[in-house]
Amino acid sequence: MNKTNVISSTIKKYKLFYILVVVLFLPIEHHAQIQQLKFNKVTGANGISLGKINGMTMDNYGFMWFSDQSNRSIIRYDGIQMKRYKNDPANPNSLGGYYPECLFADSSGIIWIGFYGQGLDRFDPLTNTFTHFRHNKEDPSSLSSDMVSTVLVDHLGNIWVGSEGGLDLLDQKTGTFKHYRH
Repeated sequence: MNKTNVISSTIKKYKLFYILVVVLFLPIEHHAQIQQLKFNKVTGANGISLGKINGMTMDNYGFMWFSDQSNRSIIRYDGIQMKRYKNDPANPNSLGGYYPECLFADSSGIIWIGFYGQGLDRFDPLTNTFTHFRHNKEDPSSLSSDMVSTVLVDHLGNIWVGSEGGLDLLDQKTGTFKHYRH
């Protein structure tokens, strides 16, 4: 390598170094993105009022679902209208309890509802049917406790239920539970 090439190569390296230093240390003003959030208070619609909301979820159709403990119901809200689902002791296909504690919408649109003292419900809004899962002390594969505090559907579609009895995993094909306890 001759002297001219060495000098030229060195100058290129220093130019690149100086450009990098200037770019890194230039006094650049950065502004955080400022987004004004606007909230609209929803107290009810079409004659349905909201009470103590313990949980909420949004299904894949865009409906908001609320567990309303004060009014002993779950509520579907489309942004304008509300529809209430309540327990009717004379109708086994109604909401399965009076104290909805939590809910979760899975990717197929099914709403999972956990109750304080009344187990777990599966609600299919397309067929308008409820399936009830309860603890049965005679059946070790039933829900471990009716005191459900949380429901989660994982990325594989597994239904996890947290209750006073521990953590349960629902086998949706058989309707049975696998229990995980401390």
